[in-house]
Amino acid sequence: KPIPGTLVPTPWAGEGSAQFLVDFYELDGTPHDLDPRHVLGLVTDRFAADGLTPAVAVELEFYLVDPKRARDGSVRPAAPGYSNDRPRNVEVYGLRELEDFRPFFDDLYAFTDAQGLPLESAISEFAPGQFELTLCYKPDVLRACDDAIMYKRVVKAVAQAHGLEATFMAKPFAEQAGSGMHIHVSMNDAEGLNLFASDDPEGTAMLRHAIGGMIASVGD
Repeated sequence: KPIPGTLVPTPWAGEGSAQFLVDFYELDGTPHDLDPRHVLGLVTDRFAADGLTPAVAVELEFYLVDPKRARDGSVRPAAPGYSNDRPRNVEVYGLRELEDFRPFFDDLYAFTDAQGLPLESAISEFAPGQFELTLCYKPDVLRACDDAIMYKRVVKAVAQAHGLEATFMAKPFAEQAGSGMHIHVSMNDAEGLNLFASDDPEGTAMLRHAIGGMIASVGD
C-alpha cells in the first residue's frame, strides 16, 4: 500500500512523473512481518510507550565512477565534463573536487528540494571521486530512513543523467577508502530533551546503557 506523504515528483524522468514508497501487507491486511518499515515501527512504538523518541540523521558516502570501463575492464573514477583528467589523489574536504562536478551537484540539490528531502552539506571524501552528503537530523526514524532510501535513488538518477554512475557499494576499490553509511542517533524525552547529551565526557547513564546494548548485540 502507498505510504502517505511519500508521493513526490521525479524531475529526471520527465514532466508529470512521480514516485511513492509502499508498505507490504498480507492478503488479510495485516502488516507483513518481514517489511523493515513495520519492524522499525514496532521498535519506535516500544520507545513511545516509555515516553521516548529516537532521533536520527543519515550520512551516505558514494563514488562517482565512469560508466565506461577501462580497457582492462576495471572501474575508474569519473572525469569532470570539461576534462579527461580523472581524480587520482586523496583531496579530502577539497573544494575543487566539488566544483569539478558542480552540474551534478546543482541538479542533485534541485531534485532533492523537489522531493522535500532535507539535504545538507556536501564534502569530498577520503578517496578520488568519493563524496558524502548529510540528511537533516529529525525525531522521526521512519521518515529519516525513507529519506535515505529516496536520496540514494535521486543520486543514482542524477548521475545517470550526467553520463556518470554513482555507487554506494561498501568497498568498490580494494586500494581506496570504503563508503560508509553513518547513522547518528540520540534519544529524546517527551519534552524533546536529548537524553544522551551531557557535559560529562562519559555521557549520561542512558547513553552508556545504549552503547553497552549495541556492544552486546554485536557480540551475539
